[in-house]
Amino acid sequence: MGGVSFSDDPGFDFGIRAALNGVAYHMAEVGEVLAVAGEVEAGDADGWFDAWSRRAHGLREVARAAEAAGRRQSAALTWLRVSNYLFAAFWYIPGTTRAGRAREAWEEHRQAFEAAARLWRTPIERLEVPTAAGPLEAYLWTPDGPAGRPRPLVVLVNGIDTPMTDAFMIGAQDAVDRGYAAVMVDAPGRGAALWRGGLAARPEEEATVAPLLDLVLARDDVDAGRVAMIGVSHGGWLAARAAAFEPRVRALVLDPPIMRVADGFLGQFPDAVQAAFTAGDRAAFDATLARAAAGSADVRFAAAKVREPFAGAAAFDALTVLGA
Repeated sequence: MGGVSFSDDPGFDFGIRAALNGVAYHMAEVGEVLAVAGEVEAGDADGWFDAWSRRAHGLREVARAAEAAGRRQSAALTWLRVSNYLFAAFWYIPGTTRAGRAREAWEEHRQAFEAAARLWRTPIERLEVPTAAGPLEAYLWTPDGPAGRPRPLVVLVNGIDTPMTDAFMIGAQDAVDRGYAAVMVDAPGRGAALWRGGLAARPEEEATVAPLLDLVLARDDVDAGRVAMIGVSHGGWLAARAAAFEPRVRALVLDPPIMRVADGFLGQFPDAVQAAFTAGDRAAFDATLARAAAGSADVRFAAAKVREPFAGAAAFDALTVLGA
């Protein structure tokens, strides 16, 4: 996009670009995104949360009216934008005065996604995956077609901070449009597993993928001999690990391939904090992070985000797991 910037705040600029990524998949409208961007001042996390929430709540009434009038497609597409915009708002909630409402904000976003899935033009089925950690929520996208016809399967492994809504643009809709089935699960530390189940993140993605495949490949409309896996964002590491333990996966795409998940999080901290973690010095890390956080809202936000998938565990412990 050249030198175009949508906000003087680098984080907000990235968030706006992330929202615009969904335009091709009906997850956003350019005019709506740019209108919200124009309402938010750089560094104002409360303003960010309020602007995205306000836009989503207005569209929620549009979605409800369309659904009540029987306009299923209009309602589904609007609900999808509501969910995407509410997640954009939710992303910055640790940096706002509404941090105590994080679970409520996440739930509001997820309910909008569930409304879109219920009305979608092709089947989207909610699954419950039994795992040793407890039942996990998954969604299966399938194309229309003759019952019982086996379809190739794409397993989507999302990033730690990638919502179920994003499945539409990281492979699910593209798979369905080409006659494939697609599935994505909220593994521990992600989505419903974290916010509804209280399950903290862990590196053992194979412990989630194996029972997911057991469940989905037992269906007569999925071809057990044609299974591909796509890892997106942090999923570029998680999917590689899962595939190493899972012979049923015949093709693997990593976008991007990641050597260590922790590095993306560490890069948001000052050099001294990174050095203390690399040295394995917990006391120095805690002290250095505390000093940096006292003088920087950005560092406080980064620390909150790295702890979030671990149900509030200490930042050092969270990074240690991510660096496994």
